[in-house]
Amino acid sequence: MKWEYVGYGLLAMIGLIIVGLVLIFLVIHIIKWTIKKIAGDAINKVVGIGSGLANKVVDRALDVGEKGVVTGATAVSKMVGDELTKNDPKKMGAEITKIAQKYNGEITISHVISELGLTNDQAQRHLWNLTSQKVCHTEIKNKQKVYVFPGFKEKRKIKVCEYCETTFELEDVRNECPSCGGTLKIITQTVD
Repeated sequence: MKWEYVGYGLLAMIGLIIVGLVLIFLVIHIIKWTIKKIAGDAINKVVGIGSGLANKVVDRALDVGEKGVVTGATAVSKMVGDELTKNDPKKMGAEITKIAQKYNGEITISHVISELGLTNDQAQRHLWNLTSQKVCHTEIKNKQKVYVFPGFKEKRKIKVCEYCETTFELEDVRNECPSCGGTLKIITQTVD
């Protein structure tokens, strides 16, 4: 399945939602104007011609209904925006990278799902995208798939024998390996 098609479908759905909200907004204003005209005329006939109170009562009642619709439309708009963000590879890649930094360069799909509120499919897709871009790689640790971001792994300097590969702490004052007499060189090692 091509992920671009998912994006086009989502874009089409958002366009339809926006058009639908605009139409609902227009219909509400037409209905509001019609109700205001009819109710205002009826109240004016009962209360008296030119009564501003009639118009104020009708306006207040219609404004309450309109605010409910606007609140609903705002909620729908926010939900659509959230879904767009959850499907944007660049934004989610940046968010997942922040999570990896928080966990010293090692995360699982569960971290991504719980911290970003993604579905399993969305999390897998974004992690696969980062893996294919060589931002991270996978390893199996404790029978679990772990995504490793090498740039966030802790590093330290150590001494290593060039011959037998025995390791020593950097603070060790020796320059020769006590086991084989080989030269010790300083390297940077990633801490697991």
